[in-house]
Amino acid sequence: MPQRRLDAVQNRAKLLEAGEAVFLELGINAPLDAIAERAGVGRATLFRNFVDRRSLIMALLDRGLDEIEGEARAWRVMWSPWLACYAS
Repeated sequence: MPQRRLDAVQNRAKLLEAGEAVFLELGINAPLDAIAERAGVGRATLFRNFVDRRSLIMALLDRGLDEIEGEARAWRVMWSPWLACYAS
């Protein structure tokens, strides 16, 4: 897979942050233009990254699941020694 330009990676991150904020404020049916505006990018950039509302929502869900998985791993590492002591 080809490397993405730094500005493209940054724009995607801005869109995800803006999408999360706008959806929390205005609901899941918020105008996509509001997300592009909040991210400081144009509509074309939004649709280059996410072909539709569903793909943006799925990317936000994936990001949230990645965060949960990371927290679960950290919890497991932190508590593994304690759990091993009490496992019979």
